[in-house]
Amino acid sequence: MTLDAETTIIGTRGMIRNLAGNDWRGISDPKKRKLLQNRLNQQRYRDVDPLMHAPVLVLDKANASADGSNLAGAEERQRQAKVAKAFGYHLSSKTRHTQGSQNDRDRSIPRENLPVSVSPGLAFDAFVDPAVREVLLFARNTLCPRFSSASRIGQYSGFTHPLSEIWFDRVLTVPMMRKAVIIGACIDLELLSSRRYSSMILSTVVELSRQVRILISQLPLSQQLEDGGHKQEKSRRPIGNAGVELQSVQAEQKIPDDLLFAVMHLVKAACPNILSGRLSLDPPGAGNNLFGLFTPPLFLQQLQFLHIWGRSCPYQQAQGLFDGQAEVHHSALEYLVSLKGGLKNVRTPGFADSLHLFDVLGSAKRLTRPKFELPQRSYWMVEHLQSLKKAHGQRFGGLRSILGESTLVEILQDLDILSSWASLALTSDEPQQQGANLPVVHLHGKHSPSTEDLISLRNFVEYRLLSYSPESDNVLECVVQTAALIFMHGVIFPLPSQPTRKELLTRMIENIYTHDNLFGNGIYSLDYNLFMIWVLTMGVMATSDKDVLERSFFVERLASLSNEMGFLSWQDFDNVLKVYYWVEWGCQAGGLEVWRMISGRVVR
Repeated sequence: MTLDAETTIIGTRGMIRNLAGNDWRGISDPKKRKLLQNRLNQQRYRDVDPLMHAPVLVLDKANASADGSNLAGAEERQRQAKVAKAFGYHLSSKTRHTQGSQNDRDRSIPRENLPVSVSPGLAFDAFVDPAVREVLLFARNTLCPRFSSASRIGQYSGFTHPLSEIWFDRVLTVPMMRKAVIIGACIDLELLSSRRYSSMILSTVVELSRQVRILISQLPLSQQLEDGGHKQEKSRRPIGNAGVELQSVQAEQKIPDDLLFAVMHLVKAACPNILSGRLSLDPPGAGNNLFGLFTPPLFLQQLQFLHIWGRSCPYQQAQGLFDGQAEVHHSALEYLVSLKGGLKNVRTPGFADSLHLFDVLGSAKRLTRPKFELPQRSYWMVEHLQSLKKAHGQRFGGLRSILGESTLVEILQDLDILSSWASLALTSDEPQQQGANLPVVHLHGKHSPSTEDLISLRNFVEYRLLSYSPESDNVLECVVQTAALIFMHGVIFPLPSQPTRKELLTRMIENIYTHDNLFGNGIYSLDYNLFMIWVLTMGVMATSDKDVLERSFFVERLASLSNEMGFLSWQDFDNVLKVYYWVEWGCQAGGLEVWRMISGRVVR
């Protein structure tokens, strides 16, 4: 059968292209040859990344034959076209207009799932590849932050539009931003499902790294980055050279916000085991004692943005928290933020808060002081917390008698407010579904806190706890700070990191031993004994079934102190815990287990 006859039977131009491949020389009809040749020329034009003005990355070079055969060339052109459509080319407005109606008919995504601020033609270009479409739709639905940034507490002018729309518009229009989001979303999806996205992560990391290197090489102070002078401490030194100072100003102006966002995701991608494929398929919290005896709800776990941790962090045991490559990226990010002049100069809505959260999470994993300053929203919120502190202050009379005028008491007051907000969030169905405003709690008697306010206060409290430096001779402050971090990481700010939890247990045991050596078995006040009941309970609840020695240490001391206080029942024990930081939805089940452990040792 001839080609013309076969074409007549099929009756479509599309099948001619399938029969002939992408080799226009296989078609005898001159008009059809010309048509297919023009299509291939247009395809080659679209296969160029507009940001870098270079061909897109070839994902698989093994299939490209050395002799340049027509078949291999056709396959490679098809592959490049697919990658180009998925990772970033822009059609002209005329082309979008002419193809819009056909795209609307062919698009498999419901129209209501597309961003309202993005034209259908542009959205279709980014969603052509099914795998990338899945990743980007997942990112849009879980984008940080995924709720409206317009808070009903006061009139904060920093945000005017829902960040999901602003960010997703940048995802579709800025290739660097899109690649960063694809990396983060793929890491999320691997944690939440059994599917593998290693190939997509690897190829996107390679291309994103290339773009980042090119942009950094164009900065005035790029030589310092290449020479390893990207430590943030260097940026804090006084600058005596006017030329260097001018270069710093130029660097601040030339560092795009998208570059910071991209480097942040390179840190995530470089976490240990990111390319090794060794990954437990059990999601965090799936009966694996990641949180000890605490039971943090899924709502609060989702608010911490999984992909900031990287793939292996919740499960790593003996490995370090960062490998060398991740540390290099992390140091470069710190230096770039410093060159930028701090988070206050990050203008893209939500970027400063995202970088702040990334810094807080990384510091929480390592239990070190955060590197970045607080974003503007945190300072704004502090001003609105003063009235709430007065209402909660009466509960902390006992703590002040123990800790005196320590700043730690103020941090614990903020933690108390945070606990009440989290409880309100969990008693309402709205915030879990839509991120809506939370009921009941009012600032200045006018407005109720939103989910966004809950996250901002949570980050603020974690930041202050990590930044606080107890007095060198005040061991009790160290004990209280560690217990507060255990409560935060187990309930309010659930962090699925076993090494971090073990480090907190070790710190608390060492501090308690030091306190005993300094003060012996002296007579303590009632407030002190009651508070130590809560502290020791936090120690027990932070242990897993494998932490036999640590659990025995806390259980023995807790049972002894409970005998001294005359506890006869769970109600007596529970009443003391509720005076401090205790939420039934995250602590009650574990508390009952703790009482079961000590009840056999309590003299009735």
